[in-house]
Amino acid sequence: MSRLTHSIRHHVCLTGPSIRRLANPVLASGWEVPLAARWRHPLLAPDRIISTVPALISLAEKPTLEGELVLLRPVQEADASGLAGLDPETLRLTGSQGTPSLAALQEWYRSRAEHQDRLDLSIIEKATGEWAGEVVLNDLNPENRSCGFRILLAGPHYFDRGLGSEATLLILRYAFETVGIHRIELDVYAFNPRARHVYERIGFLHEGTKRQALLWGRDWVDAHVMAMLEQDWSRHRPSSVPALDER
Repeated sequence: MSRLTHSIRHHVCLTGPSIRRLANPVLASGWEVPLAARWRHPLLAPDRIISTVPALISLAEKPTLEGELVLLRPVQEADASGLAGLDPETLRLTGSQGTPSLAALQEWYRSRAEHQDRLDLSIIEKATGEWAGEVVLNDLNPENRSCGFRILLAGPHYFDRGLGSEATLLILRYAFETVGIHRIELDVYAFNPRARHVYERIGFLHEGTKRQALLWGRDWVDAHVMAMLEQDWSRHRPSSVPALDER
């Protein structure tokens, strides 16, 4: 597996509200998880975190989320050309060494809808309709209600314009308040302090450092581990992010 494909699955690059989502297919099918099998949150207010979630969570649903600046929709095969055209600096920020073929990237995006343990959404800039990157929840652990997080913006043209921040807030809101995730974790490389600063501003906390986790050229690079819990989201969640509306 090439480094970029590994990055697509695991690593972090950052360069952010009405929110709309598709109807939950489980609920739309006419049944609910029995009340006895649901988990109830003892502390958090219902306007910040959902008070009940299924006993076993899933990322099988592939929603569309809409903000003021960006639309997040399920990735499509045609989006792979954006990945194939990433510039060297963006590849460095993701720790990606080498680029898979366009055919391999197309197959990667084509297969994302099959997975219940991850959610891959393309970031579409609403003003232009351009593919601006992707945002991903991955490595879902249903028993512990935890997952990983990664965001990629497709080059400097999309940096520092609020696209990444809004995309991050949209998917965090969905994860915590719709899916029922308890913990979201990410890695950010030491040579990407701008990303770490944005994550900290949003509410991620630094939990530790994986020393010399990446060999880039002749240099070993540390990876910082950051995470957000649902109670962190409740404290840091912007009041400007409104309730989810079904599309």
